[in-house]
Amino acid sequence: MINTIGSIELKSPIKRRICFVISSLSAGGSERVLSHMANYWVAKDIEVIIITLSHIEEDFYVLDPRVRRVSIHAIRKSGSIWRGILNNLMRLRLLRNAIKEAAPDVVISFLASTNVLTIGATRALGVPIVVCERNNPVHFELGRVWNRLRIAAYSHAQAVVVQTDAVRKWAEQVVPAHSIWIIPNPVSPIAACSSPSSQLATPKKLILAMGRLVPVKGFDLLLRAFARSQARQHWTLAILGEGPEREWLDEIAREEGIQSSLLMPGLLREIDQVLKEAEIFVLSSRSEGFPNALLEAMACGVSVISFDCPNGPREILGHGERGILVENGDVAALSRAIDRLALNPEEREVFSCRAREVFDDYGIERIMGLWDETVTAVLRR
Repeated sequence: MINTIGSIELKSPIKRRICFVISSLSAGGSERVLSHMANYWVAKDIEVIIITLSHIEEDFYVLDPRVRRVSIHAIRKSGSIWRGILNNLMRLRLLRNAIKEAAPDVVISFLASTNVLTIGATRALGVPIVVCERNNPVHFELGRVWNRLRIAAYSHAQAVVVQTDAVRKWAEQVVPAHSIWIIPNPVSPIAACSSPSSQLATPKKLILAMGRLVPVKGFDLLLRAFARSQARQHWTLAILGEGPEREWLDEIAREEGIQSSLLMPGLLREIDQVLKEAEIFVLSSRSEGFPNALLEAMACGVSVISFDCPNGPREILGHGERGILVENGDVAALSRAIDRLALNPEEREVFSCRAREVFDDYGIERIMGLWDETVTAVLRR
């Protein structure tokens, strides 16, 4: 039987020592979720250790001071196959030593390649492992060798946590159904209660998007859709984030003549406050693991538009009851949706009210209740 959201009784968190493993705590969706989980559990008197391969100086998210933070300084460039093998053997040794020293009751690992390393590092330690698949492997390939290693490694995990039913179907081909748990991302507890602050000085109304500036986020499609819209005359589009596509996106903005209506301020820490300033949020991704940004925008009462991409937007928005779903990759349809909300304040208000319903399904207490169930079940096995 697949484990999923249902009618559950949220019990008091177990008193355990939990160790997280992730490559880094730099700006990113998975890193943000992990930091929320760690802060939640440590506030419940559960001992939490976070181990990263990268240096602590790269941390972007704020952790409760009671969280024990460990870095194994294991990020190295691999100029050849042999150097890559040696680097990974070094990572395995350092990670194994760090986990042994932490002496956790359970290890929770995030992101596919780190999951493989964590399972390898914990062999014969007798510590149960929970691996979290944050993307749909059908759409996010690791490469032939790492794909095979992932499939082989996951069979040794006590639980595989996925975020959507679509990824569950992939996982069923890799591990037994009883090992699979469907746990979506929680809504940020900060986003629900913060007040606006003027971080984006613009005299126009604000359309917001955010994410790493990489092809999968589809910001090139968003820029072209905004350039086609009537909204460009009276609204500002702001894209929060940083990444390798910045120069190309700047070039598209110049080609489309929308520089005066576009802001790209890079990474901002107080994202929830910026969300409070926005009236419309757009998710233009070609594919998602599970869109934190969409959840957090809705938690702030922003009316949202999203491509109907795999995976997550349809689950979150239903069939358009909580926001506008647009056929994936359709620039013209996205432009029409932007104008539809920009020109109709009454509809924006309706979607703003419905958006806050995300707390019913994705509130932090509910989602962490599912995590408590998962950890309890793993330890009982």
